[in-house]
Amino acid sequence: MIGKNKTDESVNGVVIGEVTFPYQFWKDNNCICRMSFSSDTEAIKWFELEYPAEFKTGVEMRVFDV
Repeated sequence: MIGKNKTDESVNGVVIGEVTFPYQFWKDNNCICRMSFSSDTEAIKWFELEYPAEFKTGVEMRVFDV
C-alpha cells in the first residue's frame, strides 16, 4: 500500500518462522563464508563447529540488517 507521499510503503502480514540476518566471517581481508542466523550466539556456535581452526585463531564476524 502506498502512503500519502507515494514514497511511503506499508505492509501488513505475519512473519512465519525466525527472522534471520546475513552474517559473514572474515580473516585477512578474505571472506571465509556467508550464512544467515537469527542471533550472534547461533552464528558463533555454528562457526566454531564448522571452522574450528579459524575459530581458534580468530576472525571478524559481520552482520547486516536488511
